[in-house]
Amino acid sequence: MPSSSVAVAVWRQVFSLPAKHREVLLLHARHQLPLSEIASLLDIPEGTVKSRVYMARQKLSKLLKEDDAHEQLV
Repeated sequence: MPSSSVAVAVWRQVFSLPAKHREVLLLHARHQLPLSEIASLLDIPEGTVKSRVYMARQKLSKLLKEDDAHEQLV
């Protein structure tokens, strides 16, 4: 289980994502909704949901790596 400081850093970065990426990531990863249900809820194509989840994960990964690199410098 990650330490509370790691969890805080992850959530801070999740909430820094653009809304369209943040909402699909939270619905899929946190609330465990299937992509088809997210598409229905947001009234967007399932392919759009897939691409937004992918982009959200990519952006989050980049932000967390940058955070980690910054922490190592301090």
